[in-house]
Amino acid sequence: MKKLFLPMLLLWSIFYSYRVEACLNGLDEPIIQEIPKLNAKSEGFGPLLQVAKYSKDELHALRKFYADMEPGGMSVESKVNYCLTLIRLGDPGTAEGMLAELSQDTSITDSLQLYAIAANLGTAYELLGKNESALHWIRRAIAINAQSHQGSEWVHVMLLRYKISKEKNPAYLTEAGALNLDFGQLDLPENTYGMNLAELQSQLGYQLQERLFFIQAPDTLMGMLLFDYANVVALETSLEAAKFYYEQAKVFGLNSDLLKARLDRLQGMSPEDLQKKASDFKAEALPEPPAQWNVYAIAGILALLAVVVVYFLLQRKKNS
Repeated sequence: MKKLFLPMLLLWSIFYSYRVEACLNGLDEPIIQEIPKLNAKSEGFGPLLQVAKYSKDELHALRKFYADMEPGGMSVESKVNYCLTLIRLGDPGTAEGMLAELSQDTSITDSLQLYAIAANLGTAYELLGKNESALHWIRRAIAINAQSHQGSEWVHVMLLRYKISKEKNPAYLTEAGALNLDFGQLDLPENTYGMNLAELQSQLGYQLQERLFFIQAPDTLMGMLLFDYANVVALETSLEAAKFYYEQAKVFGLNSDLLKARLDRLQGMSPEDLQKKASDFKAEALPEPPAQWNVYAIAGILALLAVVVVYFLLQRKKNS
């Protein structure tokens, strides 16, 4: 029996090639042929985040590998991983078509497969700007597995809802956060509502790492997410780490008095103080903005002056 077990084990290891998808939602796929390697390299984004980077050559080799497979012979896992490769190569349109077809396949009942299809289809729709459809499928994915991605997909939902609202009304919450997180209106963040900061930092960090793979500055929504993350980091980790993410929020295009005030406060601190947390200091109110004349008041004054000038001109003409 032992003599028979070892060859069977070796055959099984050849038949199943284990794949880990670092950014999206990959699946382990059963194939006899060896899959081309895809090595993810981590690139630091500040002191706390790592963003996955992939070799274009390896991605193209992987795409060719899947494209050369007979469609009828591809497993669900292979089709999902093929779509991930297409998305990473900037072709979410082709991926959308394949994933949409998979989503209609009633023979697929495995929860891991259903989750991967729904989540990746939502991502493809989002990259194509189809935010309503993206929201539908991300919600479907959460219904299948709410704990995936460290339970952070609620962030994805909130960001999509913000995008949809922004499409309908461009003036919607121009400077406010998309996640409705409240860290106060002082020059240092406060955790007034007792949020679980460790969990929140993990969830926001996860979503940022995923989105930074696709999104480059400027992007105001990313700026909002970075600002929320910086607020959590200032309270949970250190002001020094938070400073980097406040600065990146500005780089990504967030323009708010609160961001400016918090950056100004940190820039005035010593290196020793920056090692501490926001809760170690007393937060101060933002400086009062300089007085500005109301545009309607100015218009009213100008109109009154015009009336006075006309009156005097008429009186002068009458007297002459």
